[in-house]
Amino acid sequence: MKNRINYFNTCIITVIFLICFTGCQDFLIQGNPGNTTININLDLSKLIKSARNEISPQTNAYVLKLLVYDAQNYDENDKKIENLPLITQTSKKVDMNGTAKASIEVQIGRTVIFVGKLFTVNKDNNEAEKPIYAGKSEAFKVQPKDNKLHLVLSSEKAEIGFEIELAETHKHIFADNWTTSLTHHWKATTCGHTENVTGFGEHSFGEYVSNNDGTQTSFGTKTGECSVCGYKDTVTDKKVPEMIEVKGTQIVGATYTNNYEGVFIEGRTVILSDFYMGKYEVTQEEYENVMAGQTVTVNGTEYALESNPNFCTKESEEYTLFPGDVQEKRPVEGVTWFDAVWYCNALSAKEGLTPAYNIEVITVNEVSGKTGYYIYRATVTLNKEANGYRLPTEAEWEYAARGGDPTKPDWNYTFSGADKAEETNYTDDKNSGLDNVGWYCYNNITGETGDSSVTSEVSGKGTHQVGKKSANRLGIYDMSGNVFEWCYDYYDGGDVNTGLESDPTGSASTSALNNITRGGSWYNGVASNASVSKRWPCSLGGRFHDLGFRVVRSCYKD
Repeated sequence: MKNRINYFNTCIITVIFLICFTGCQDFLIQGNPGNTTININLDLSKLIKSARNEISPQTNAYVLKLLVYDAQNYDENDKKIENLPLITQTSKKVDMNGTAKASIEVQIGRTVIFVGKLFTVNKDNNEAEKPIYAGKSEAFKVQPKDNKLHLVLSSEKAEIGFEIELAETHKHIFADNWTTSLTHHWKATTCGHTENVTGFGEHSFGEYVSNNDGTQTSFGTKTGECSVCGYKDTVTDKKVPEMIEVKGTQIVGATYTNNYEGVFIEGRTVILSDFYMGKYEVTQEEYENVMAGQTVTVNGTEYALESNPNFCTKESEEYTLFPGDVQEKRPVEGVTWFDAVWYCNALSAKEGLTPAYNIEVITVNEVSGKTGYYIYRATVTLNKEANGYRLPTEAEWEYAARGGDPTKPDWNYTFSGADKAEETNYTDDKNSGLDNVGWYCYNNITGETGDSSVTSEVSGKGTHQVGKKSANRLGIYDMSGNVFEWCYDYYDGGDVNTGLESDPTGSASTSALNNITRGGSWYNGVASNASVSKRWPCSLGGRFHDLGFRVVRSCYKD
């Protein structure tokens, strides 16, 4: 008897819920003109309070579902809706406090059937398979105004009927101009309904265009414009390498005690113009960003250049990714001199700068274990007037490595930003003076010079993330150690000219098979190879696990 009384109370409360549903709805017209959107604010607190344990002790919440079917082909005699097209629906959770909000849009002039269902949700957030109340309206045609909808919800023991009246259709007036946020655009109404909009959507920026004007010394910017509303978004352009401005001067050559002479030898005077130099060696991430999609054509056949040519990868069993290092921030290596100058041109093109090189590719070879190719032979000439990226000349490299000022003490340091350790010689294999600024074969594992060399059969082979050691006085990192760096100059016998030269580019020979590399590496045998003066020739088409590069640009002032 008690259960019957409780169930009867539930039904009565459900009637109250349905009346509230009818009386509390706030009808507004929004979205497309000619559609009526029913906004429903439900207060089911009385139902929830009295019926919490009547239906199931496990009931945690209720879900209200409203469905609208296209009733153009509805058979009044059949009374079935299973095969009718579903136009739209909404499902809103009614929490245990008894509040829920729902809205559903109905097109003016369409014949429809409304279906309503009320489900229970248990404590595990699982919705019941069957509704506790369900029902449908008669088929009716939505009119511009004075619509009346009779919807009957029923359970196994009860049937409840109620009416919903749709308000007169209102056609919004929208602004001609777009309103925008950082991510979206829309046209707001001007008829007083401030929450209603049209054309709401995310910006469509397409390709961003670089704002590089040829003077950036650090990251540049790029701008995208929304093709719909014209909103402009400006962001940092990570493809632009961080650059340090290096002031040129006149360098009078001298004899350097306990060091190799380098290119600033006695009897030579060099005048260098101002230039920008990469703060870091070009990273694997930077190289891949620029080289992805780059192709060359040789004898009528197109080849895709490899954008990830590195030996030192995290998948490699031989070359360690050291704790704390980020793979993408390791210097790129496994690139030929020709790959490096191609990268410079590709980066210049992406930044709207004039490429520094004219390149005619002669031979490409496939990168072992990869699908892409590297450039093995090419004819390359330098356009000295270009404002694009290029490799440093040997004079520029050594000038920056020495700190950029012949009057300062660090000009005579053995390494870039650090002198050799006390009571050591330049020719010693090991030199702890290098520990603060560079990675070499005797400190590559711990960062401090020890007895183990990675040139032997020991672990600890591989590059380190750029910028982990200290910079030199100019703020440039890794000019001693980590990876050797390609310079522009050909190595044609190795002799350095004497006399006065302005912005020298080395040998004019295009038949030389070697170019200059500088700076030493994590692998190369002795500390002196990482000095600011040691010159090291390497085959232009060679690829090595400890040879990369950094970029420079000439400074052009108004």
